[in-house]
Order: sequence, then C-alpha cells, then structure tokens
Amino acid sequence: QIEGDFVTPGILTTDPGLFLEPRVNIGFRVSQTIGVRVNLITPVDGLTFGLSGYTGDDETELDVGLTEGASRDVVIASLEYLTDRWSIRAEWGTMERGIDFDTEGGYLETAFRLNDHWQLAARYDTSEVTLNVDLNTLPPFFPQMLEHEELALGVNYWFGTNLVVRL
Repeated sequence: QIEGDFVTPGILTTDPGLFLEPRVNIGFRVSQTIGVRVNLITPVDGLTFGLSGYTGDDETELDVGLTEGASRDVVIASLEYLTDRWSIRAEWGTMERGIDFDTEGGYLETAFRLNDHWQLAARYDTSEVTLNVDLNTLPPFFPQMLEHEELALGVNYWFGTNLVVRL
C-alpha cells in the first residue's frame, strides 16, 4: 500500500466549496499494490540505469471527480552518471489513472565542478497531463495548467563535502 498527499488548486476539484481555494491537500491511497525496481550498475564507473513501476487500486480522500476504484499504473526510467567532476541525472515516467487521466514527465539535471569549490549546474523539467474529459467545459485558462516546462541554471559554491550554497 502507498499513501500520501498531493496538492492541487481548488479549481481542479469538482467540489464547489473548494473552487476558490489556492491549494487543497488531497490524501490518496493505492492499495493492492505490486511493484518492481531494477537497477543496473554498469562496468563504467558512476553509470547506473534504473527501471521501476507499480500498479494498484487508487482511492482519494475527497470527491474530486475521479472514478472510484480506478487503477494506477506507474513506470519510471532513470539514469545516473556521477564522477568527481560530473553529476548527470535523468528520470522519465508515466502514470495512468484508469480512465480519468494520464501524466508523463521527467527531468534532466547536470552539474560540472570547475574546481574543489565552484560548480555550474542546469536542470530541465517537463510534465504534461492528459485529461480524458471534454476540455471545452473547463475555464479557458485550464489547459495551461496541464503542461509545465522549466529550465534552471545554477552556480554552486562548496565549502566542504557536506556544505554547499546554491544560486
């Protein structure tokens, strides 16, 4: 069993009492869960591939317009390459929740150490939600809330192995 919360704008719920709330915490539970995770540590120092997934029966704490008893199916692939100078990580995943929605997304982050103290970093994130409903019944701005794309750049200063300041 997997339990947790997700945060959503009130407008994404079907509860009229929550419509104007900027953030609503919704508890979820995935019961009858079965999953697998496999990591392949390669002969190349620092290079690891991973694949994981699970399936189960999804339930939510509030009535947010989701089908009761729908299944949740998740698959995630990952890659990590870590050396003294390079740090490269990437994940890509998909989740299908019965007939209600599908979502996919991932990130690629990379960092390069110039010396013992200075490090340059970049991260790209993307996600997309596909609702299996008629989007014409939703507010005009709603489709914009279903896609996300972001690029972040950073400069890090390492005081030691356990203390870093990130900008």
